[in-house]
Amino acid sequence: MAFQRISMDTSKHLFTLHGIDDGEKPGLNRELRRSQVESFLAKLPTTENDGDCT
Repeated sequence: MAFQRISMDTSKHLFTLHGIDDGEKPGLNRELRRSQVESFLAKLPTTENDGDCT
């Protein structure tokens, strides 16, 4: 699944990822441990940064 936006809530050990798909609908709500974040994001399709990241 491709996501238009992904946001990440961080804490010391757990990260919660929220993704919005191309239809502006929630498509991702997942909790990952710090050690799992990089491998999970690497498996997602690439996205293009439009320069509007904050």
